Amino acid sequence: MSAEQVAAASDAISQRLFEWIRLQDYQSLAVYYPTQNEPNLLALYRQLDDLNIRLYLPVSTGVPEQPYALGEWPGAEPSFLKQGPFGTREPASAPINVTAYRHEIEAWLIPGLAFSKDGSRIGFGFGFYDRLLAGTSGFKIGVA
Repeated sequence: MSAEQVAAASDAISQRLFEWIRLQDYQSLAVYYPTQNEPNLLALYRQLDDLNIRLYLPVSTGVPEQPYALGEWPGAEPSFLKQGPFGTREPASAPINVTAYRHEIEAWLIPGLAFSKDGSRIGFGFGFYDRLLAGTSGFKIGVA
């Protein structure tokens, strides 16, 4: 897809997700920072932040067994984000204890190149994101 097509699709996805999330009355969501041609939902995150919905981003840990933790969404200000692996951006603040928050997060926005009917996904991260999701109970929303 061209950059223009990705931007248009990202806007459409953001609008639909915003309305749906508002109807669900969620208080906390795990989100992702877009990389490559993934849908860019940063405008959505600003809207959700304005509604005081707590947002969490994956943060790399460097630990093979659990390569990602979560960090609190610092806002879209570039100075609050650092460069992560695979071209991602992540919170510059210390990660939070994932185990403590896994069941508190009501929904997860999950990027993927493709999703099967049974929820399996193909992404860019060598299964790292999937390991982060292991044992979570929140609603999973595939974004492609």
